[in-house]
Amino acid sequence: MEAFYAANDGHSMDWLLADPRLQAAFHERCRETGLLGGPADWNRELLRLRKAGAFPKQGSVKKIHLADDELDTYDFAAEIAWRLAHDKFGGPSLDEILCDPDKAAFFDRSARRFAPGFEPVQYRWAALRLRKASRQLVDDVKQYHFVFANRDFGRFQAWDSFDPERYAGRPGMYLLRADGKAAQYVGRTLDLGRRLAQHSFRRAIGDVVTQVGVLAGRDLPGEEYQAAFKEALVRRYRPGWNVNLVGLANAKVS
Repeated sequence: MEAFYAANDGHSMDWLLADPRLQAAFHERCRETGLLGGPADWNRELLRLRKAGAFPKQGSVKKIHLADDELDTYDFAAEIAWRLAHDKFGGPSLDEILCDPDKAAFFDRSARRFAPGFEPVQYRWAALRLRKASRQLVDDVKQYHFVFANRDFGRFQAWDSFDPERYAGRPGMYLLRADGKAAQYVGRTLDLGRRLAQHSFRRAIGDVVTQVGVLAGRDLPGEEYQAAFKEALVRRYRPGWNVNLVGLANAKVS
């Protein structure tokens, strides 16, 4: 605990797991005190102590605020990277991915493939925010299922001829499909034009995606229902790049 408080710069444990700079400082403190093991062991011990309620707070914790418009430019990459790391390493929790330097490095590399230009701490924090939201989404998906039942993607367009500019500035949802109409990713965004243009420049998308379906305007439920609607669509289509946040919360995965 002493090593954590000496290195965390007033931040929470989750932020330390997300920030490689703070992690490096924490690991150096652990080495200096002669703790056995390595970085992954020390990170896991932090989480074990927190889960056991043996981690007293010291002073106020610095708050992290990221605007929705900023998150919208890379949170999708965090979700895809989380799913890819989950599948590659045999189903570890997000905490385990971020605790293990090798798994975390794979997560970072994967996120950069889909949304380059951001820092690891941004991708990781976005994934942690998604996990936190899962707790509320379980109740919302159950409560509003009747709102979502008759809403779905209708017409799909070929990805290689799709024009994102048609949707510039419009919030909405979309479904990327691969060969054989296999669902690949369900996304929600504040600006469909911007997001789908981002996708169009990425080889990681273009090598896989063949079709896109879009929901915007009157095809969407009210704004207060849209986060839950996205997760209802994930449950419906089971895309290869999404994390089932509702299933995650039901499984009580930390």
